[in-house]
Amino acid sequence: MKFKTLIVCFAMCASVCLAQNDRGTITGTILDTARAVVPGATVIAKSVNTGALTKTVSTETGNYTLPALPAGPYELSVEFTGFKKFIQQGIDIRVDQTARIDVELQVGSTSESINVTAEATLLRTENAEQSVNISGDQINTLPLNFGGGGGNIGSIRSAYAFNILSPGVQGSGTGARINGLPSETYRVQVEGMDATSGNHIGWESSMSQPSVDSIQEFSLQTS
Repeated sequence: MKFKTLIVCFAMCASVCLAQNDRGTITGTILDTARAVVPGATVIAKSVNTGALTKTVSTETGNYTLPALPAGPYELSVEFTGFKKFIQQGIDIRVDQTARIDVELQVGSTSESINVTAEATLLRTENAEQSVNISGDQINTLPLNFGGGGGNIGSIRSAYAFNILSPGVQGSGTGARINGLPSETYRVQVEGMDATSGNHIGWESSMSQPSVDSIQEFSLQTS
C-alpha cells in the first residue's frame, strides 16, 4: 500500500505546523448572469479517482466551501432550479491548498449543462503560509540521485531530499535550513498524521527513511 502524502513543515512554532493536513478545499461564489448571488444551489465535488461525492449548498451570500477533500483530480457540478447545470472538470486538488471556483449560472433547464475545463485558481487568504507541492508524476520522472541528501552517492534514497527543489532551502535532507531557520526544526506528517518526535533540539521523524517509491505526493510548507 502506498502512502498518500508526505508533508514536511518548517516553522518557528510547532503549533503552526500542527494545523497542516493532507487534504485540500474548493471554495467560491455562485452568481447569475446579472451578477446577483444564488443562495441554495446544490454544489457537488466528485473525485475522479474514487467516484466519491462531497455535497454542500450555497449560503445566503452565494458562497460555498467543500473542505477536507483528499488530494487528486475532481469534477465540480452546480445545480439550481431555473438554471442550466454547471460542470467544471480538470480540477486538481493539492495538499493543504484551496482552489477557488466562482460559478456563473445561465438561465435554462437543469437538463441542459455547461461544461468548463479551465484551471481553478489557487487561493490562500487565511494565512501567509507558502508551500511547494511535488506530485507523483514529477516524483516518477525525477532523476533521483539524491542519495539521502546533497547527492551522497551510495546512501539511502530519501524523500526528504525533495526539499532542495523548494525556494529558500540551504542544504538538503533532514538537516536542511529553510528561510534561515536552524536545521532540523521541522515536523513531518504522513497521511495527515504527525510522524515526528522531539528527541533533541530539533525534531526527528519516526519515518526516518520512508521509501521514495511509497510517496505519492510531497509537500514542503513554511510559515
